[in-house]
Amino acid sequence: MTTRVGRLPPEGDSAAFDAALDALEAALGQDPVEAGTVTPLLRQLSQSRPLHITADQLTRLLTACYHLTGIDNAVAVTVDEADAYGSQRVGWSCGSLIEDSLFDERRRTRAHIERSVDHARVLHPDQIGDRTMYYRPLPNVPLDRDAAKALLAPYLRWLEGRCETEPTAHLKIVWDAVTYPLPPFEGLFWEWLDTRGEGEDMRLALSLHDLRERAQQRLSWSTFEARLLPLLEAENPLLVAHAAAFIGSLYNDPEDRMQGGGAWTGDRILSHIASLTRHRRAAAGGFLHGIDAMDPNPFSEVERIAPDLDLADWVMTILEDRAEEPYIPGVQMFWFYLHEHYDRDPAMVMRFIEAGHMGVAWMCITENHPPAEGMERALELMAKGSDVDYAGHAQRLLDRLRDDGALGS
Repeated sequence: MTTRVGRLPPEGDSAAFDAALDALEAALGQDPVEAGTVTPLLRQLSQSRPLHITADQLTRLLTACYHLTGIDNAVAVTVDEADAYGSQRVGWSCGSLIEDSLFDERRRTRAHIERSVDHARVLHPDQIGDRTMYYRPLPNVPLDRDAAKALLAPYLRWLEGRCETEPTAHLKIVWDAVTYPLPPFEGLFWEWLDTRGEGEDMRLALSLHDLRERAQQRLSWSTFEARLLPLLEAENPLLVAHAAAFIGSLYNDPEDRMQGGGAWTGDRILSHIASLTRHRRAAAGGFLHGIDAMDPNPFSEVERIAPDLDLADWVMTILEDRAEEPYIPGVQMFWFYLHEHYDRDPAMVMRFIEAGHMGVAWMCITENHPPAEGMERALELMAKGSDVDYAGHAQRLLDRLRDDGALGS
């Protein structure tokens, strides 16, 4: 086919795709369905998927995946005892096929390749072929809006059900749907968000994300106080995290990005984040993401803008908000920076354990294999703790490390 970057070889194998669909539908007619039977068929569907998929093929594909994942008319899937991850493998495969049908996940890669080919066409014509190797055109959705709405309806009902027990369960999915838009599904996801009363929050989060990525916006400190700080108090953690990330990006170079009087020092904004009554961890993670934490260590930029801050105490104050930190698409989570920074600090890990932050402590301990020198004390403390699950994990790891002679002194 002919595309923006030139002529590409045909992609997919419609006959093989139809054969795999036929076999999968036959397998779904069995009770129960064997994971070992459907897994290779799902792999074949992924590999042979035609670029110009038909409406019938797309409908049959998503319907089968909905059945296997329990999204709609669930079927029982059995797993061979020797295949510990058989059920998860079916779920992963179906999830990938569904997402490839609803989102244009190759959008950014496509744009990057197009720019690279433009460069090669002018300056290095002999490299055009190599640079188009992984180019994939815009996926074809052979459905009108009504047909797409009917096909998406079971998926949205399933997503709605997940949100009843986990209010942020939909964020990653809808973020992908609107940042990797694939009409007509994109508009249907926006309608669903608007119906839930979350459409404007998503639009504002995307605007904050784009302003941060462009890294050009300049504003006054008075606007900072009037427009950005209130967003840190928002009910929706998506808004809190993206507002904090944009704020963090301004502190990369506040002398250039911020204007006027009334400046907020690094100590002041960090103290403000630590005083938030909700979504404190989401705000802290977002701020660190925005200020380009991780170079050369997760908190070097914090130390630069707030040299007098007691970093360990600030971290512990953030963690006093014990509400589970939700996954927020587009920004990094607070725990990630903690386990990158404190994976060789047994004293801080023991503080985490003593304060009951077992998940964070465990990630710090297990970041290195074997754990860093001195972590034996932290493991022993965890093993004696009241959290039965983590106590068991810690004791088993201690036993294994001692058997292997792998503990540090």
